[in-house]
This record gives sequence, C-alpha cells and structure tokens, in this order.
Amino acid sequence: MAKRQKKKSSPHSLPMMTIGIVILVVVFILIYQSPGSTSPGEKEEMYGNTQSDSLECVSPYILVNGACCPDMNEDSMCDVAPPSDAAFEEKMIDYEEEFHLASVETFPVKSASSLPGSVAVSLGGWVGIDDDPQLGNPDAPVTVIEFSNYECVPCVDAYKHIFPALKKNYIDTGKVLYVARDYVYETGTSQGAFRAAIAANCAREQGKYWEMRDLLFENTKHFSPATLSIHAKALGLDMTKFRYCLDDGYRQEVSDDYQDGKAAGMKAGTLAYYVNGFKVLTSSFDQLNVTIDNVLTGKWS
Repeated sequence: MAKRQKKKSSPHSLPMMTIGIVILVVVFILIYQSPGSTSPGEKEEMYGNTQSDSLECVSPYILVNGACCPDMNEDSMCDVAPPSDAAFEEKMIDYEEEFHLASVETFPVKSASSLPGSVAVSLGGWVGIDDDPQLGNPDAPVTVIEFSNYECVPCVDAYKHIFPALKKNYIDTGKVLYVARDYVYETGTSQGAFRAAIAANCAREQGKYWEMRDLLFENTKHFSPATLSIHAKALGLDMTKFRYCLDDGYRQEVSDDYQDGKAAGMKAGTLAYYVNGFKVLTSSFDQLNVTIDNVLTGKWS
C-alpha cells in the first residue's frame, strides 16, 4: 500500500497569517478604544465648540469652568481645556477686578444716629462701591456711598441742598470719596428714572457723567429718549454712540445697583447715604456731617 505524501506548506502562508493577525488587532483597537482617545472632531461633536463664548453642553455633560464635563459634581475635573481666546481672558480679568472690589471695598451696614452718646448698631448686610462713579480722593479715610433716584423727591432735594455742602466741606478737601449709585427698578412709573440712570452711565463712557447727572437732577420728570438726546447734544457727546448706548447698554448695571441697594436695606422712594457702612437716612446735611465727623475722629468704626 502506497504511503500518502505529507502536504508541504506554502512559502507564502506565514506572511499572510501575520498580516491577518495585525488586521484583527487594529480592528479590535478601533472598536474598543477608550473615550479619552477620541479625535478632535469627535470631541468637538461630543462637547461642542470649546472656544465658543456661548458654549452649550449636551446631557450628560454640564458647563464647568468654560468646558463641558461629566455631570457628577461641580468640582469634577474635565479633560477639555477651557477657552483661551482673548474674549475669555478679558472676562476673567473683569471678574478678578470685580471680585477685588467686592472683597476689599465693602463695609458692613450699621445704623447711625446724631443723638449724643449714641452707639452704632449692626443692621446686617454689606455695601460696596462696585464700579460706580467716584468723586474725590481715592485714598480718603471716609467713603460716602449714595443710593439715589433721579425722580424721588428726597433725592432731588439732597442734590440741591446736601450734595453742595458735602462736596465743599469733605470731597474737595480730600476727606471723603463720594460714590454715586442708582436705586431704581425698570417697572411701572420708574421707567423714566431707569432710562435716566442709563443715560448717565452712557455719558460716563464719554467722560461726562457728572455733567449729565447735573442736567438730570435739574430737569426731573423729563426723561424721554428725545430729551435725553438733547442733554447729550448739549454736552457735546458723540450722538451715534450715545443713542446706541441708550438703547442697548447699562440695563444690567443699573439693575445690579438696585439689587445691591435692597441687600443693604434700601427702601423704595427713599434716599440713603452709607458712611464707611454707617447708614444715614436724612433730609439735612447736619446728621450726615455728624456721622462723617464721628468716623473721621474714630468715634465710630
């Protein structure tokens, strides 16, 4: 009986087997690759455009520090770097400056009385200068913050009778830094005063805040856009910039002042001064004068 010959392997079979194994390994890696190895295009599709100022994240991701991260907790780390464009950096600078003001240039709110032997009492809350207009010596020992409204009667009276004496005796002499803040809300009969507050901030952009403030207090109840434009033209403002600002700017700034005033204990239709945090409700210069002197001499601190 003839023996069967053993079949010889092809000299090309070994390389073919090697190629097949390599292909299987590559396919396996592609199928089971980790989430962290996604391509930039896939990551952008998953997270959204990380360079966008208005980044929108899709569940289960949430916005954390300018990037979309897993929705575990707000302190979770994220493998997507936050935006690094100039706009984002500018926002961070603005935030840091705002935080500095909020953390340093603030005072605890206390009561103030002109009665002999009176003691200041804490009222709770804080009041700060924010980024509002300032007049006087930035290094003055006393800061007087006024929350005012261009239509409230006590505020108009204070502009005419208290502010001139305050300026002459304390601001011009370097003893007081005066800060003007708005206390008005954008509803009902206050819409005109709210618009006036915006106009003053728009004039501030062009270096004419105090001049516009004078015109507004001297011409109360006339705060239509047309009248405000007449004031702006009289001050020599760039009218294109002013009209654009009046339509589109400082609404949030004025609203923030109102909220800060409420937090510091302000009431609608009232005028209040805060002298290094001491709250003064007055219609005459005398009590404000006593409070400032008490703070200057260290009687109240």
